[in-house]
Amino acid sequence: MQKLDSFSEAENLGRQIWEEKLIINQSTDITFTKDKYNPVDVRWRKNNIEYVGEIKLRSYASTSNLIENGGVLLEKYKYDALKSIQAREGRIPYYINIFKDNVIYLFDLSNYNPIWIEEEYKFPKTTMGDNTKVTKVVTYLSLSQGIKCHYKKL
Repeated sequence: MQKLDSFSEAENLGRQIWEEKLIINQSTDITFTKDKYNPVDVRWRKNNIEYVGEIKLRSYASTSNLIENGGVLLEKYKYDALKSIQAREGRIPYYINIFKDNVIYLFDLSNYNPIWIEEEYKFPKTTMGDNTKVTKVVTYLSLSQGIKCHYKKL
């Protein structure tokens, strides 16, 4: 069996946590993208409404100073991918942040108007893997803009 890298492990754990949350909330038609580098992770349906989401597993608590002072980071290319699916398929786009303190913040991007910032060499290429600093175009989402819920540890 092939050993998973930390990026793959984080991706799989985030998907497992989110899938369990969707099942508990009686969502249906849950499908995950096959490519771990896809800017969109999951599609689902609940009460005849279709959704699409990008899942981000955070290695810190939702009460971290980083989050409370700055907000949750969302990269432009992920936002663009979610909004493209919203335009094509009519799905409601969500950015899903799962924190290590059993908290999930959901951000409905349907009517969100981001302010984009080009952050030069501030962030690692990937959160759970390649730590090479790269330039990213990002926005910051305040926790007050999200919906807070909880999950059980797997």
